[in-house]
Amino acid sequence: MPKNPRLIAQESVEQCLATRLRQLSRAVTNHYDAALREFGMTSNQASILAVIAVLGNPTPRELEPILMMDASTISRNVRLLMANQWVAQIPGSDRRSHRLVISPLGVELMMKVYPAWKRSQRWARNLLGNGGESTVRRLARKVNPDVP
Repeated sequence: MPKNPRLIAQESVEQCLATRLRQLSRAVTNHYDAALREFGMTSNQASILAVIAVLGNPTPRELEPILMMDASTISRNVRLLMANQWVAQIPGSDRRSHRLVISPLGVELMMKVYPAWKRSQRWARNLLGNGGESTVRRLARKVNPDVP
């Protein structure tokens, strides 16, 4: 083990997988966010909207393991989706709970956003190169088998 703090820092900067994955994630997220900006949404909001559409009428808590987002991030983004009338709340099994449903405006938005999302998908595939996409999917399933 090196005793020089500068060498330790240099190794961390050059080889830290967490840092590299964050950099890659930020680059991809920034690209998707730029593509979705004209529609007034972020990639996080688009992901939440899509998962709500796939699951039907999930509770906010049911979104957490699928999206791997904390409750406050989901809550903040769902509030924005609701403010834009892309998502609505419906009563749950008791007075304290509620379920989320994609609204007709949300469905319309998903249809409008789709071409921009597809362009971002192509860009990300090109960035990842041959085999990169399948590696990302395989690793994502490994860390999050809850994704439908």
